[in-house]
Amino acid sequence: MKIMSLILLSGIAALSILTGCSKPAAPPPAATTSESSKSVTAPERSVAAPAKPQKSSAEQAATLLKFIDTRPECQQFRAPLEQASASPQAATAELNMAEIMDQAYKAGCQTGPG
Repeated sequence: MKIMSLILLSGIAALSILTGCSKPAAPPPAATTSESSKSVTAPERSVAAPAKPQKSSAEQAATLLKFIDTRPECQQFRAPLEQASASPQAATAELNMAEIMDQAYKAGCQTGPG
């Protein structure tokens, strides 16, 4: 047992010495003067994809209608969304579409994925 611990201890000591003596990775080669002057004058810009235009509440309600079944027992969930899709945005402000979809899902009225 003493021999195993002695070998283990010497192995750990050797690894720590090698780790301490190793050189850090070499930095990448320096750019030429013309390349470095370009990078100084023109800073890098991150190119982001253009933002998609947001849907209005009426458009969102119309989209959500596709995911609620047309059975009579599901009509209670479809009715507020149908009204919201046909009305101006101001009238749909107090409508909680996520809650309607959650209730429709719990009632088994959801169609499509999900």
